[in-house]
Amino acid sequence: NARVYPYFPYEEDRDFEIYTIEVFPHATYSTGSHGDNTLEYVSVFQGSMRLEVDGQTFEVSEGDAIRFHTDKQHTYINTGDNLLIIYIVFTWV
Repeated sequence: NARVYPYFPYEEDRDFEIYTIEVFPHATYSTGSHGDNTLEYVSVFQGSMRLEVDGQTFEVSEGDAIRFHTDKQHTYINTGDNLLIIYIVFTWV
């Protein structure tokens, strides 16, 4: 129900990763914790989504961005009828 494109996946000597994720209409993409002191910066390029993180829910629309700690499971939910495309920069501090 989703496709992940790793532009700059994990490398030991780098403190960030960059991905594009496509989530099909009305589908979800979930991922577990990325560990302590981790952050995700997400920009919605196309579509709209509901983001669930540690019991909180956020509505994020096309052109908007959000940052959150990724030490808990998080889920991207495509709430629209079209493909959701999000850009993600993942970092640890």
